[in-house]
Amino acid sequence: VLDYYTLSACLCGVIVSTEREWLHGLLWCLSFLLLGAPFACAWVVSHVWFGDGTLEVAPVGNGFKCGAQVTTIVYSSLGVLFLARLVWT
Repeated sequence: VLDYYTLSACLCGVIVSTEREWLHGLLWCLSFLLLGAPFACAWVVSHVWFGDGTLEVAPVGNGFKCGAQVTTIVYSSLGVLFLARLVWT
């Protein structure tokens, strides 16, 4: 379970920073954090089908301005938590 949510948190950073509106990214993240992996797959399909036709990791249009900072904070926090867990065991 912890592995799923760690991976989901990383994917959330990508989704929030690449969606056109940050609220859409947040709703996608909540959907697959609460309802499971099929919604993460639905995001991939919708991003390819209705988006630019690729999974390119780049802001589209007026993407979330603070996306890089949020992603950096999330990944740094996950790294510190991973190190703490590694030292603890």
